Amino acid sequence: MAQPFKDKMTEWDEFTGRGKMDFVDNVLDLRSGTIRSRAIFENPSWFLTARVFGQLRLTGREAEVLLILDDAITSDQARKIVMTVNGDNRVEVRTVELGPVIRGLRVVRKGLGIDDRLMFTPVFYLVCHNFADWVRSGR
Repeated sequence: MAQPFKDKMTEWDEFTGRGKMDFVDNVLDLRSGTIRSRAIFENPSWFLTARVFGQLRLTGREAEVLLILDDAITSDQARKIVMTVNGDNRVEVRTVELGPVIRGLRVVRKGLGIDDRLMFTPVFYLVCHNFADWVRSGR
């Protein structure tokens, strides 16, 4: 299935054209910062010819995701976990499934909800005192 995109030729100010991406190479040219690709789109006026350069903007699916700081994430063997505070002010461990980093924040795919409260306190503080109030008081 071809990926839709918008194109902008070098001398244009905005992305105006529309087409479908047919092929994307799996190698990034480190010298030029480019990826070889092939696109298919209508060109009835023959404005575009071979070896014309431009930019493509690929469109992706939009999704609402939960983003958290990496400082809240720790590991438990092979699992990634976060500490949350429940309604009784008790600390709970949650296993999370993580995604990529976007603008400095980590995507959480599974394991956390929008209303969950995160702990950023080191684990050794919580071993002896399982109450979040103790951590919040600064002891």
